[in-house]
Amino acid sequence: MTDMGNAADLHAWFEVDFDDTTDGVEEESQLVGAPAVLLQRLRELVPTLREVGFGPGDTSAWYEDGRLTVILQIEDRQGGMVLRCLRLEIGDTDWVAAWVSPARYDQPEFEQADPEERVDRRINDPEQGAREAVDWIAQQVRRPINRYVWREGGEVRRLWRLEDTGRNLVGWGPPPGQDVSSAHETVQVRP
Repeated sequence: MTDMGNAADLHAWFEVDFDDTTDGVEEESQLVGAPAVLLQRLRELVPTLREVGFGPGDTSAWYEDGRLTVILQIEDRQGGMVLRCLRLEIGDTDWVAAWVSPARYDQPEFEQADPEERVDRRINDPEQGAREAVDWIAQQVRRPINRYVWREGGEVRRLWRLEDTGRNLVGWGPPPGQDVSSAHETVQVRP
């Protein structure tokens, strides 16, 4: 077994669904170009993902007509909350990625993304494009997220925030502009 784990274990990460494809690609071994390189590079990223608390169940992927889409759920397990998802979509000419809202019954969409957290890139070389896309994922999973908790009169209010930008991801109860220094508890959720 290597540092990354065995092949069966790695296959559980970003397991690809091919149900909606119409271009004849029906399994991973048929992937070519940037989608194939991205999947390989993502699986090489597994040790980093494990290190920062992700598991195979936090990942999903599907292929449709030349584009591979991957999702990585950003979750506060202790706080019992899916905060956001990283969504990355790649074809042979471009890739797009963003922090998107989690969806319970449907896949998160780019339309739900904050424009400041969205990246669109053209690809000239599939290897280089996939490498840049995986570098983006690696950078995102290391961004610090804190959970702030306020308790007043039996009521609990929570706020999850990206600390590098101060952007609020999810809030239950805190008024807009709540000063996080007044929180009764601060928990580092990620990394």
